[in-house]
Amino acid sequence: MTKTKILTLSLILTMVLNVVLILFILQNGLGQEKRPEGPKQIIIERLNFDAAQAASYEKLIKTHRLAIHDKEKQMQDMKAKLYGLLSANDRSNSPAIIAQMGDLQKDIEQIHFEHFQEVENLCRDDQKADFQSLSKDLLQLFNKGLKMERHEVH
Repeated sequence: MTKTKILTLSLILTMVLNVVLILFILQNGLGQEKRPEGPKQIIIERLNFDAAQAASYEKLIKTHRLAIHDKEKQMQDMKAKLYGLLSANDRSNSPAIIAQMGDLQKDIEQIHFEHFQEVENLCRDDQKADFQSLSKDLLQLFNKGLKMERHEVH
């Protein structure tokens, strides 16, 4: 065999192996980071929501996010005012601003609580016990600093 034939054969074999490797990677999803399931999917599974309940839950999430986003924006504005006082001569307004921030935080927690009451209202009677179990894990589920143990789905 001549050097040209060996080189050509080697090149063809390399190309075939590359194609096989690429197909293997695409088929097995290798190279993709596995994202952990978000709270939404965990809640849907833990509550055994059907398709209609999951769709209603999606709507609740959108409404909830809009309300929280609005309050968080207001909180950022209050923080800017508060920390802006550090460069001012008159800082006497800080207690009032901090009180407003406390009221906003109270509003945020009320929105969260009402959201989960609405989620509970989506549950059928046979799902209420699952909701009660889930309610004990909500803090861990939504607190990014805590790791949540995954419960078995029935």
